[in-house]
Amino acid sequence: MTSHLTITIDGPVASGKSTVGRIVAQELGCRFLDTGWMYRAVAYAGLKAELDLNNQDKMTRLAESLTIRLVESERGERLLIDGEDVTDQLQDSQVEQGVVPVAANRGVRRGLVRLQSSIAAEGPIVMVGRDIGTMVIPDATIKFYLTASPETRARRRYEERKNAPDSPS
Repeated sequence: MTSHLTITIDGPVASGKSTVGRIVAQELGCRFLDTGWMYRAVAYAGLKAELDLNNQDKMTRLAESLTIRLVESERGERLLIDGEDVTDQLQDSQVEQGVVPVAANRGVRRGLVRLQSSIAAEGPIVMVGRDIGTMVIPDATIKFYLTASPETRARRRYEERKNAPDSPS
């Protein structure tokens, strides 16, 4: 059981979890983690290592070998892989496409859930993603589940992709 404030925000893709989570974390002075970043970080590392992201064994071993840390900076929360800030690369379209098989990999998920739980234990945090309130921090202080209409979610995803750093204008 955690002895500090932990807030989880679950829900489907593009339901507003990250936007709401960032605002709540800022208002409460908590750290913020979108757990999707971690799956994207593993996909990024796999692409960088030129691995087949569908190879479950290799991707599990890669995920287990990475040191993934959440750190505060002047630019907000940043995600480091083996000391390298990869936050800005996580919106790359190749990473976004590659995250699907990575997130479906049970070995990767198991390892990242353990890591997410340990990050949550470090102090007050707002954590967003899927299964956060059930698998990662089941004893969270406060749990939210956000949803949005399919039309709203589709529009949000379109806007995210349209504004991604490597998307064609």
